[in-house]
Amino acid sequence: AFLHCVVEDKLYIASGSLRKDTGNNFREIYTTGAYEYEPVHDEFGPLKLSHIIRFCQRLDNEMSNFPDCPIVVCAEENNPREFANAALLLGSYLIIKFKTSADKLRKCFAWADDSIFEPYRDASPEEADFFVHLNDCWRAIEKARLRDWIRYGGRSGSWGEYNVNEYEHYDNVANGRLHIIVPGKIVAFQGPKNLRGRKYMDHMGRRLFSPSYYHDIFHAMGVVAVVCLNDAEYPPSDFEDDGFEHHHLFWPPASPAPPDAVASTFLRLATSPRRGILALHCDDGL
Repeated sequence: AFLHCVVEDKLYIASGSLRKDTGNNFREIYTTGAYEYEPVHDEFGPLKLSHIIRFCQRLDNEMSNFPDCPIVVCAEENNPREFANAALLLGSYLIIKFKTSADKLRKCFAWADDSIFEPYRDASPEEADFFVHLNDCWRAIEKARLRDWIRYGGRSGSWGEYNVNEYEHYDNVANGRLHIIVPGKIVAFQGPKNLRGRKYMDHMGRRLFSPSYYHDIFHAMGVVAVVCLNDAEYPPSDFEDDGFEHHHLFWPPASPAPPDAVASTFLRLATSPRRGILALHCDDGL
């Protein structure tokens, strides 16, 4: 097993299980199997915000119950993906609770490279040509904390602009697969379909949703406009008749990035002075 100190005499990170020799006085938290990214192809993405919050609560509980014991965050041995996720969780905890800067974390983990922590990549089935590293994720968490989008919430469900219980509810594939991307500005959701009067339907192991399923949810959240990024499988009037704007910004799925015209139109919509939230979807959501 590989062991490295993160906070002296208090927090460590390890790849593999540690031997409990006589006299050892530490607690282990295993992340493998408890916090998992669900891939579509062979991509490897950062863990969900709900995973980060639940890990923070779990680590808090350990530190409270065993104040005199050093704690080791352990991932599966010889697995750079799982080790990266363990580091993401631990670093995010330090940023959110103790306001540690992303730059300080980067220096703390300067001993690691891509052979130890595998970088994240997108969901394209093609060979990746762009990667997101741990420091990118830590900087994003730090930025969210500085904007007060996320803040330490202890055992409560409310962590700044995010309620972890609500997050987990709508993240569930049975409840709309909906996520707040930018608080007060953008949400993403699974692409709805024309289900001929039904609000949802289970088909081939997958739950499908009609536009009407989202109407009450969107009104409660303050959504004013829907942006479709794929080939729509419903008439725009399914949203428009309930008071929502509808914008269709389609580009070919094989395209690695949206055309300039699509990107410009989306940025115009996203930065519009209108009071309300944009809800955007492709097919599967985020």
